[in-house]
Amino acid sequence: MAEQSYLRGGSSAGSAAAVAANLVTVSVGTETSGSILSPGNQNSVVGIKPTVGLISRDGVIPIAASQDTAGPFGRTVTDAAILLGSLTGVDPSDPTTLTSEGKFYSDYTSFLDAGALKGARVGVPKDLYWDFLNQEQRAIAEKAIAALESLGAEIIEAEIPTARELSGFSSSVLTYEFKRDLNAYLASLGPDAPVRTLADVIAFNEANADMALKYGQTWALASSNSHYENSTSIWRGA
Repeated sequence: MAEQSYLRGGSSAGSAAAVAANLVTVSVGTETSGSILSPGNQNSVVGIKPTVGLISRDGVIPIAASQDTAGPFGRTVTDAAILLGSLTGVDPSDPTTLTSEGKFYSDYTSFLDAGALKGARVGVPKDLYWDFLNQEQRAIAEKAIAALESLGAEIIEAEIPTARELSGFSSSVLTYEFKRDLNAYLASLGPDAPVRTLADVIAFNEANADMALKYGQTWALASSNSHYENSTSIWRGA
């Protein structure tokens, strides 16, 4: 399940840390909104969030089907590209992968180009996002920007007028889709599954608060109170 955390970088932090610590060469993470890209950043490894539909999500606990995907981590872009190619393909258990039929590759290393940044225009929105960085982190970010420029990229200080307004998750699509897609996932597990709905999960957590509610369940409660569950889920079992 891909839940964002600014402290650890996302719920795929273990996958990223394992690569950074040289425990593995590559690993797989899952992302809804930042749980590959953020831990990749936090652990200084390469993380790729592919286009939704490029990699099957069958068996992955969902948050929001319109954004959920698996993706690779590697110490280099080459390593991540090799793993990406091995993960792609059409899977009948995840109908969204049909959108990539005839478009995906089993080898993405042929697209690697050391001079690809020449002439590229890279937007860097500093307002709000720089607020989360301490002095050391800002220095690292500025050094990275300088490196991009040295490789031929044009850096543009971009402004996102709604960045502060939309910085929270309280009204995000994740809140509305989570109940729909988790209910569909749990229903696909069969009649013997101990929990069948998000409501069951919430009730279990409340009954086992000492073990299950160390970090609360704010997101689960917000999603449970949403009114999006009657829309069509693209997840298997819906």
